Parts: sequence; C-alpha cells; structure tokens
Amino acid sequence: MYKTILLGPGAFIAIRTLGTTKLLGIRNNSSGMTTEELATISRLDIGDKQPVDMVFSESVNMQQPSLIVVNDQGDVYKCTPEGEKYA
Repeated sequence: MYKTILLGPGAFIAIRTLGTTKLLGIRNNSSGMTTEELATISRLDIGDKQPVDMVFSESVNMQQPSLIVVNDQGDVYKCTPEGEKYA
C-alpha cells in the first residue's frame, strides 16, 4: 500500500509493507527525478505491531511531512522524519 502527497516542485510518498513503512521525498530537478529516504518506521516504533493503515497528517508541510500510522491493535501513532513519535 502507498500514499502520495504532492507539494510544489516535489512530492512525498509513504510505502507500507508488512514490516516497515518508508517515507520518501521525490524531487524533479535538472538531472531528472530523485528520491530520498526521509524516514523508516519499524514495527517497534508502533508498539511492535503490524501497520495496517496510514495517512499524511493534515499539518503536512513541504519540508517535513508527518505520517499517522495505525497498527493492527488500533493504536494510532504520529511519526516524523526527525524521529519524533507520538502515541
């Protein structure tokens, strides 16, 4: 599963697998499209449970998006690329 948000000249994409969720930044520059891994959210970050859904926070900004992740127990976490995590 993946979610995308477009902001200005770039975009952010979050890719969820059974083990981790990757947050990537995508930029279009003179040499073409480039991606940068901004964060990895592991099962340990979300209560050692499997992620089942995610959405970009409504307060997303162009520099540092945040992601709301729900685990298979229904616990909700807000995660940021700076490593901040809120349950």
